Amino acid sequence: MKEKLLIVHSKRGSIEKIELIEYDNLPLTVKSLVSELLNLWDPSASDFIVTKEEQTFELDLPLPKDMFNILRKYNLRRSRDKAYISLPMYEISYDNVWREDKIEIRSVVIVTPYINEKIKDETIEYAKLASSPIEE
Repeated sequence: MKEKLLIVHSKRGSIEKIELIEYDNLPLTVKSLVSELLNLWDPSASDFIVTKEEQTFELDLPLPKDMFNILRKYNLRRSRDKAYISLPMYEISYDNVWREDKIEIRSVVIVTPYINEKIKDETIEYAKLASSPIEE
């Protein structure tokens, strides 16, 4: 089974686009996306920021057998009645502004492997929050 990548575009707290694409090589796919997003960046008005972190997600047991080989690549672990994975999550911002010592992300693209609809929904909510205006 070919793996899929979830790409969520969010601007000022609203989702603009959600993509699911097949991929072979995660780092190369992210680099290609970064190259495309450079065209949307205004260097005179904003920083261009790419960060990567591991995000932990909870999965219900039992796990689908066809997903086990994919999930074990993501530090699959189990507690009593739940499983947990750590997915690489890339956050790409090309429209942001500094407000004193805080950065306000106006536009963000979140990229992470697609596992299921629950994790997709959590990622969408994260993208909305990440691009929401800073409360004064």
